[in-house]
Amino acid sequence: MGADIELLKAFFSEGGEILERLELDLQRMENTPADDELLNSIFRSLHTIKGNSSFLSLDNITKLSHAAEAFLDRARKKELVISAGAFEVLQKVLDCLKKMILDQETNLDVSALVLEIHQITKGGS
Repeated sequence: MGADIELLKAFFSEGGEILERLELDLQRMENTPADDELLNSIFRSLHTIKGNSSFLSLDNITKLSHAAEAFLDRARKKELVISAGAFEVLQKVLDCLKKMILDQETNLDVSALVLEIHQITKGGS
């Protein structure tokens, strides 16, 4: 049990650092949406959060980060572009992840936001 608590503490600590980087990258992306290196950095941040949260069975964090990661993967493959609307959804993802990781509110209902991500992913914008 103590090991699990230590792993959770490490996740929340590392998650906070990743979210800081993610927030800065999203701010930069607003000015340079076609920057592939920046897109890859954002993707990697979400991928790390997804993997670590999955390992710890933090299902809502995993679902949300997975949906955002899938959207960004399509953008990386040039199958869609990140429109202003899509950028707003990514900002919502960041805000929700902050609540779940920084405030440790891991039971937030993310279903509406995940659906919104799926809609922009399928819509291609």
